[in-house]
Amino acid sequence: MGITLSFLLGWLSWLLLTGRERALALANQMTQELRQTQANLEATLDAIPDVLLEVDLAGRYHAFRTSRLNQLAVPPEVLLGKLLSEVLPARAASTGLDALQEANANGFSMGQQIEIPIGGELRWFELSIARKNDIGAGEPRFIVISRDITERKKSEAQLHLGAQMFTSSRDGIVITDARNRILKVNPAFTTITGYSEAESIGRSPGFRKSGRHDHAFYAAMWQDIQTDGYWQGELWNKRKNGVIYPEWLSISAVKDAAGSITSYIGILSDLTDKKADQERIAYLDHYDKLTQLPNSDLLFDRTALALATAKRTSGCVSMLFLDIDRFQYINDSLGRSVGDQVLRTIATRLVKNLQADDTVCRHSADEFILLLPNTNAHGAA
Repeated sequence: MGITLSFLLGWLSWLLLTGRERALALANQMTQELRQTQANLEATLDAIPDVLLEVDLAGRYHAFRTSRLNQLAVPPEVLLGKLLSEVLPARAASTGLDALQEANANGFSMGQQIEIPIGGELRWFELSIARKNDIGAGEPRFIVISRDITERKKSEAQLHLGAQMFTSSRDGIVITDARNRILKVNPAFTTITGYSEAESIGRSPGFRKSGRHDHAFYAAMWQDIQTDGYWQGELWNKRKNGVIYPEWLSISAVKDAAGSITSYIGILSDLTDKKADQERIAYLDHYDKLTQLPNSDLLFDRTALALATAKRTSGCVSMLFLDIDRFQYINDSLGRSVGDQVLRTIATRLVKNLQADDTVCRHSADEFILLLPNTNAHGAA
């Protein structure tokens, strides 16, 4: 009996000892796992580029966590206990409080954006807020994730500016893919060419060719684009109504990081008015405004050409000088308007009696010069 009792006591002691060791081992294992989990959580939080805040419904800061202290509106040592209205500009604080009210009502709030001055510049942050559910019947607390979106806002502003420029540009803009199929055109393109975006998308810009340029012209253009990534020049294209018009065109190749062409951008402007202005200026430079006859400069050029032709062909050239007798008396007695009408009438009569290659020039107020190629003195008389 004594031996049996001793055996039982020993067995119980062994069980208690080994059970304690297992319990201690299990506790140590759980402690290590908790520490590892905490370390993983700490590393995860440090890797997040956002500011994590805990605030109450009044907007008072209770805690924060961030590895980027330069994203805080105030130094970290003075942040806790402050209200949003004490830390942020009025507009940003108001937006933040509205977001807290939304999160309190719905459990979460997302997408509210605030602009605050940090480090001498204005920076944008996007707020994501969730209400905590472990406070019980006390005041609600919220976890706020504040993400710096300044660069995104800058990119959005650039995209918006680019879109505005694309839409409002007075030059036509065409964007094609790498196969030179139209992806998008702006309103000015439609105004200039007559083709809408729907009529243009999917087509090659060459559908507007005028037929005035040969294959070699376009081959040289694309050779420059492929070699230099750019071409610009004047060419003739056709509008939807069939009218052929002069156009200034610039084409740029757009490449990706690997250097492969992804698209082309063409910018075109209508030169019709410019050409008309140039022709008008050239006309005014070479013709008399009153009589519409060639002036002395144009007469000089035509005389040089006629003399060169006569020398080459052993031909002859005649030149006659005419003036109007007592023209000053007409002006003085009847007025300059009558005198101008006399000059126009004489100019019309002179032109009517000339050959196609003859020239009559108003040399001065009442003097005219006639240039008669292939005409000798007898023929001129």
